[in-house]
Order: sequence, then structure tokens, then C-alpha cells
Amino acid sequence: MAKQATEQKAKKKPGFFSRLGRWFKSIFIELKKVTWPKMNTVVKQLFVVLGVTVAFLVLLIGIDSLLGLVFNWFTGQL
Repeated sequence: MAKQATEQKAKKKPGFFSRLGRWFKSIFIELKKVTWPKMNTVVKQLFVVLGVTVAFLVLLIGIDSLLGLVFNWFTGQL
């Protein structure tokens, strides 16, 4: 009796590759539903991100240099 229940349970579960294929299929179905931005929007956002990144880079380099000079002045290494 228990052996039959185990066999039936094993038969109901699909195989690994079947489940993997179904998973990939569901991913592609969901990606088709996505509203993708236009190329000019992507380019504008890219330049905004690059600009903000460069601005923070300059800010951090300036703060680091200033703190380095202050530290060297306090320790007498200047």
C-alpha cells in the first residue's frame, strides 16, 4: 500500500529538465510583458548616471585630498 502511494507521488512530479524548461518559458513570457524604454531615454539616463558618478568621484577625491593635507599638517609631515 505504501509502495503504491510512493510510486504514484513520484509519477505526479515532473522531471528536473521539464521543470527547468517550464521555468525558462515562464521567464520569457514575463519578459514579453515588460514595457521597455526607448533608446533615447536609455542614453539620457546613461549620461545622467555617468555625470553623477563623475561628480561624486571629484567630490570624494577632493575630500580625501583635503583630509590628507590636514592629517599631514597635524602630524608634521607637510
